This record gives sequence, C-alpha cells and structure tokens, in this order.
Amino acid sequence: AAGEPVLPAEQRGMFALGALGAVVGMFLCTQVMSLFVRMNLGSVGFEQILATQSQAPVWLLLVSALVLAPVGEEALIRGMAYPLLRRAWPPLASAFVTSMIFALLHGNLAQIVLTLPLGMLLAYIYEITQRLWVPILAHMAFNVSSVLIPPEWIELMVSPATAVAAGMTATLIVLLMRETLVRARPEEDLSKSTG
Repeated sequence: AAGEPVLPAEQRGMFALGALGAVVGMFLCTQVMSLFVRMNLGSVGFEQILATQSQAPVWLLLVSALVLAPVGEEALIRGMAYPLLRRAWPPLASAFVTSMIFALLHGNLAQIVLTLPLGMLLAYIYEITQRLWVPILAHMAFNVSSVLIPPEWIELMVSPATAVAAGMTATLIVLLMRETLVRARPEEDLSKSTG
C-alpha cells in the first residue's frame, strides 16, 4: 500500500513540472548515450527489436509503447518490487536494484543504457509521490518523447563528448531527485537501511 506523499500539497505542482522536465531531459540524455553505444559497440538485440517493430502495425506499436509497457513495467517494478525492497532498504539501494532489474528486462545493451537511469528517476518519482500512477505517466511521457522527437535530431547530437555530457547530466538529474527526497524527509537517513 502506498504511503502519504512526501511533499506537502503546495509543493506538488512544482514537483510535477520539475519531474516532467527531468523525464524529458533524461530522454535526451539516455537517447544520446544509447545511440553512442549502438554506433560504437553495436547492440544485436536492439537491432532485432527494430526489425520486428518495423513489421508490426503502427497502432500496435503505439498502444504497446504508450500504454502497455508503461503500465505493465511500472506495476511490476515500482508497484511490486520497489515497495518490497523498500521495506528493508533505503531509497537509493531500492532504486538501484529495481532499476537494474528494469534495465535487464529490456535485454540488450542499448536499452540497458537507456533504462537504467530512467529507472532511477522513476523510482524517486514514486518514492516522493507514493502513487504508482505518477511514474506510469512519467514513463508514458518518456515514451511519447520517442515518438515526438525525430531520431535524426538525436543523431545530430551524438559524439564522444556529448555521450559523456549526457551521462553526467543523467546522473545529475538522478542526484537532484534524490536531493528533493532528502529535503522532503530530513529526519530519515536515506543512505542507510531504515530497518
């Protein structure tokens, strides 16, 4: 069962806007990192997924990417696994383990690079709001970005320097979300087990 949201009601609107910005920023960062990995190391699994998707009807891809995947993945990872781990572990450890599971479920290097930082962000959004529908909407926004932002734009941004900068920015986004949680729960030591 979800607890009470961490932030007071008057701060939730600003948090929602910040979280939306973080999701879009995370999308751009992880897309650059993922494409850099694909261009330099390859990702056979991802290429196979693209080939399969090219054969599927557009409506099925949209329903899958914009509804089924966000709802199903969030129900499993943030709805079940995260709360179970959170009973014994602090947010950082719970977020990291569930984000690794989330990333590994995608099964290929390009998507692991994409989903590990996203999973951390979604875990903190869940931790702060204590509502599963919020990370579901954030996940949907992430996936909508992949429909709205042309891949050619991402390709223009890919270089070793931008891949490193994107990785640093994705890390900064996660750290800022953690800082929001620390400020909201000053009484809880978020780096140690909560018992």
